[in-house]
Amino acid sequence: KPSLAQFQVAIFNTLLLSSLVYLTANLAWLYLDKQEVEQELIQDMARLEQEFKTVLDEKKAEHKDE
Repeated sequence: KPSLAQFQVAIFNTLLLSSLVYLTANLAWLYLDKQEVEQELIQDMARLEQEFKTVLDEKKAEHKDE
C-alpha cells in the first residue's frame, strides 16, 4: 500500500504549478484592469477639461458684456 510520503514531491510540484498559474493569471488580470481604469480616467479628464473651458468661456463672455 503506498504511503503519503511517496507522493510528497508530486503534491509539492502540483501546488507549486497551481500557484504559478494563479499568480500569472492574477498579474494578467491586474494589467488589463489597470488599462481599463486608465482609459476611464483619461475620459473623465477630457470631460472635466471641456467643462472647465465651457465655464471659463461663459465667464469671459459675462465680463465682456459688462
